[in-house]
Amino acid sequence: MTKDYVARGTDGKYNWATANTICPIGWTLPSKANFEELISGLTTAAELVAKGFPSEADKQWWSGQSSNVDGYYLRINSEGGISGIGQDEKNSSKFVCCVKE
Repeated sequence: MTKDYVARGTDGKYNWATANTICPIGWTLPSKANFEELISGLTTAAELVAKGFPSEADKQWWSGQSSNVDGYYLRINSEGGISGIGQDEKNSSKFVCCVKE
């Protein structure tokens, strides 16, 4: 099932704690599983856009899920390819999208 995604925030990038506060009611940051489902079988950002994800090249998007220290994120590389899901310190700045609950 394809979920609805929307880019959020007008000030650019946010740390993980702030990212978790800016989705509107009824929306949340995507989970790691949401990202895994979204990118399954895909290789380009264009394919993500076709599935409704607000994607552009060379961006990193926070997930609402984290380990003890790091937050998960989805990375789109500068060539428009999907680099996959990574982990980074929660004080790092990344872009935010929200998924409809």
